[in-house]
Amino acid sequence: MEFELGERATLGRRAECDIPIRDTGASRLHAEILKNGKDFLIRDLKSKNGTLVNGETVDEHWLAPGDRVMIGHTILAFYLDKPRNRWVGRQLEGYHILEFLSEGGMGAVYRAKQISMERVVAIKILNEKLVQNKDFIERFLLEAKAAGRLNHANVIQVFDVGMNNGTYFFSMEFVDGPTVGRLLRDRGRLSTEDCLDIILPMAEALDFAHKNSLVHRDIKPENIMINSDGQVKLADLGLARSPNDEMVDLVDGKKIVWGTPSYMSPEQAMGQKLDGRSDLYSLGATWYHMITGGPPFTGNSDPEIMEHHISTPLTPVCERSRDVSREVGDILERLLKKHPEERYQTGGELAEAIAACRGRMRSPAKEGGPTASDSGRFRKLLADTFRFRKRANGEDDTI
Repeated sequence: MEFELGERATLGRRAECDIPIRDTGASRLHAEILKNGKDFLIRDLKSKNGTLVNGETVDEHWLAPGDRVMIGHTILAFYLDKPRNRWVGRQLEGYHILEFLSEGGMGAVYRAKQISMERVVAIKILNEKLVQNKDFIERFLLEAKAAGRLNHANVIQVFDVGMNNGTYFFSMEFVDGPTVGRLLRDRGRLSTEDCLDIILPMAEALDFAHKNSLVHRDIKPENIMINSDGQVKLADLGLARSPNDEMVDLVDGKKIVWGTPSYMSPEQAMGQKLDGRSDLYSLGATWYHMITGGPPFTGNSDPEIMEHHISTPLTPVCERSRDVSREVGDILERLLKKHPEERYQTGGELAEAIAACRGRMRSPAKEGGPTASDSGRFRKLLADTFRFRKRANGEDDTI
């Protein structure tokens, strides 16, 4: 979703705000953006949780193109020109760019047509600011190829990686549906059954990735997608790497932490070496958000949230959502144990636990296969998918 900025724009949970933020972490009147000539100033309006720009809490900040404003758990990207206009209508190495979809940390994603195969794909084009860094480009190419090795029904397939006149890109399967993050912003939370039907294939996808020596490192609602057939897909392997790789800042060589603080495992927050159990923690944090309406921990800054993951006891799921069964709560809370050895050890082990729980939840009439009520529930989920497509054509799904 894009917002045109005038002389003054207000941001917050109030419906009358110029940029409404449907996020429990946002104050009713959270911040404002003021125009001064060609420049724009964002000012926090004494909000409860603060306003962050590029990860730093600010009272006032002059915005620059590419700045990312975080209010609660909602991220907005600031641009002086519309990102979709940069490539739409142009051709890139055998692809015709049709539509801007979203902007992420590594670059922009577009819907495109692969001319040789006559199929619709998604293309991620590397951020122009990062092209100058040879180490980053090397990592970009290695990770795209690593993602291409994963051929699984619940993992978005990478087709091609390349470079043309200094522009680096990779093409991948196009998913014609929303992220779980979008569904949460629309609906607040998901039912227990919908959660199980989403988390189960994600556990299987992670089990496959881990068996191929890849750790995703950024499992979150925005990286889980649902296509028009109701199939769940794991997205954005841009942070996936071998468990033996170190996390290195490509600018000055210092150790840094990859990932999204709201869903980050304790060992990831501490900058330790990771294995698949870290992804399972992040999947648990995502599930917690899906079923309760909010992530396990919140705070006024990324370091504060990360510290909560490391040392703050988890509020039991059933205290946040009293309609969640004890069995479901036990599975979810085991994923969110502070120590990796106390969690499920593999995605396969988690998938078995979820499948058994889901089987016990269903009545005997359902055990033989889907019933009319199942079909109705999935039709509702697909209705959300198509409503998303009609309403948000070209929308940045990080907003």
